[in-house]
Amino acid sequence: MVSQFPQTEYIAKDNLSSISYKFRWHILIILSICLLFVSMDATI
Repeated sequence: MVSQFPQTEYIAKDNLSSISYKFRWHILIILSICLLFVSMDATI
């Protein structure tokens, strides 16, 4: 049982890092879309 604890801890950390990575990607996509709309408004 003791040997399983570090493994579960590692999985939890890995899960958190992947979630934060996806979150960063969403922020980048939203920012690019906002910039696109701003540039479109400027041209119109």
